[in-house]
Amino acid sequence: MFNGQSLPGSQCTNDSDMFNGQSLQGSQCTNGSDMFNGQSLPGSQCTNDSDMFNGRSLPGSQCTNDSDMFNGQSLPGSQCTNGSDMFNGQSLPGSQCTNGSDMFNGRSLPGSQCTNDSDMFNGQSLPGSQCTNDSDMFNGQSLPGSQCTNDSDMFNDQSLPESQCNNDSDMFNGWSLPGSQCTNDSDMFNGRSLPGSQCTNDSDMFNGQSLPGSQRTNDSHMFNDQSFPGSQCNNDSDMCNGQSLPGSQSTNDSDMFNGRSLPGSQCTNDSDMFNGRSLPGSQCTNDSDMFNGRSLPGSQCNNDSDMFNGRSLPGSQCTNDSDMFNGRSLPGSQRTNDSDMFNGQSLPGSQSTNDSDMFNGQSLPRSQCTNGSDMFNGQSFPGSQHTNDSDMSNGQSLPRSQRTNDSHMFNGQSLPGSQHTNDSDMFNGRSLPGSQCTNDSDMFNGRSLPGSQRNNDSDMFNGQSLPGSQRTNDSDMFNGRSLPGSEFTNTVICDVYGVCNAPLKILFKTE
Repeated sequence: MFNGQSLPGSQCTNDSDMFNGQSLQGSQCTNGSDMFNGQSLPGSQCTNDSDMFNGRSLPGSQCTNDSDMFNGQSLPGSQCTNGSDMFNGQSLPGSQCTNGSDMFNGRSLPGSQCTNDSDMFNGQSLPGSQCTNDSDMFNGQSLPGSQCTNDSDMFNDQSLPESQCNNDSDMFNGWSLPGSQCTNDSDMFNGRSLPGSQCTNDSDMFNGQSLPGSQRTNDSHMFNDQSFPGSQCNNDSDMCNGQSLPGSQSTNDSDMFNGRSLPGSQCTNDSDMFNGRSLPGSQCTNDSDMFNGRSLPGSQCNNDSDMFNGRSLPGSQCTNDSDMFNGRSLPGSQRTNDSDMFNGQSLPGSQSTNDSDMFNGQSLPRSQCTNGSDMFNGQSFPGSQHTNDSDMSNGQSLPRSQRTNDSHMFNGQSLPGSQHTNDSDMFNGRSLPGSQCTNDSDMFNGRSLPGSQRNNDSDMFNGQSLPGSQRTNDSDMFNGRSLPGSEFTNTVICDVYGVCNAPLKILFKTE
């Protein structure tokens, strides 16, 4: 099935090898003692599946002894008498093992009954384990919360925050995270520390700047050389793009975004909010201009006839909002004619008499338009009231639309369930399973998916077919191996552990 072996449900006569030369459970094999990597999965028809994954059985299998579960080790809850080894020769937490010192890649997981899991992942233990020494956790380093004495290296040879390390000056990308017990994490992300860390100097936080809440004395630069609000900086007059955010400790944040402050800030003058305009609810004396020189609804302005791009939003105190977005009003506004909503087009539910054009000169579905043949990029969405939406996205319609031909859906291809007559090409020029196509011999990367109507899918993924396909020969499925449910009669076999190197023990199928 996989790597020269069949998957469960296949019509093979002998699939003792399923994954990496082993069969999966539920297959029609006569002997599935080997399931994954030369081992059978639980529920298989094998007489002995003591080996489940990589020569080990999974929990709930019919084996009499599955002391080895994954990679020669048993999983927790299995019927084994000894699961000291769980994953890669190690047991998982909650197993009935007496010794799971090794869990993943020869190491035990946290919560296991092991006496020593100093090594957890990649020869290292995970946090919360009963290990006495897990100085190495991930990639030879320990995770936070472990009982290690020294996890100076955590991720990519660096430790995570909250670990019991003596020195985790390097956390991520050679830097420590906040909350760590490091003595110096002046560099946290991209050579900078995060806020809340125990560092003595994190003057640089993100992109060479610190985040708020850090113990630094000066974080005047936060994002793009600017600090965030709530930081302990003395001067954060510049917040985003050289401007501070509301709630910061700055003395003057008259400029917030693009040189403007946000509402609720401690500024003395935020008459300009966004693009030189203030937002509603600000302490400004004049916010007649809100966005792009226009105020938002609910502001304290006495005239917001212009809201967005010189137009007001619905519900504002303006006297005339005939124009809403790009000179057009939004639905529910007080205008009498909003035939144009977005980019000169109205949105659905508006009071317009004709919104045949909605987005980019096209209307959205459920609008009151009489013709929405064009929806997005000059095309309509499915469910619209138009009579022809042969083109939906990128000049193509979506499935369930009212069109008669959507042979092209995505990247010039239709999606499954559409009303098209031929979608031989679906994704990357290939159709998806369940479509009404007559020929989808190629599905993904030039291969069809299972359930398609093709008569030959000998190649499915990486030149191999998936299970459930209508192919007559899928001796090769994934990485030159077929999946379960195929109609093949002979599998390629490696050794029980899927090792096919010298001396090679591969039986090549004879057509």
